[in-house]
Amino acid sequence: LEKVHNSYHRQWFKDAPVVIVACADYDKAWIRKEDGKNHAEIDVSIAVDHITLQAADLGLATCWVCHFDVPKIKELFNLPENIKPIALIPVGYCNTEPDTNRFDYKRKKIEEIAEFL
Repeated sequence: LEKVHNSYHRQWFKDAPVVIVACADYDKAWIRKEDGKNHAEIDVSIAVDHITLQAADLGLATCWVCHFDVPKIKELFNLPENIKPIALIPVGYCNTEPDTNRFDYKRKKIEEIAEFL
């Protein structure tokens, strides 16, 4: 766990008692035949989303961490070439109340990113 914690620089991450390493197996993923698109990362993203939603339902705090030292994680777990870590998911009980307004200034309005027909 300490080695996983050292793959990302934030202190709150290092305090997490559990970290899920979500990996994609590019050899077993569905591939769209029209253009050869491998859906490994999409499948992992769907799984991570379900994990974070279930954790929240159980009163646990999580966070998608995608900006981590990928080579360090690959080496730590001796991952073969076809298996790639996509996200780290720290899981635990939050020691502070979430600040739901913290990111409002960065968020785009729905009208800027979606068109309703």
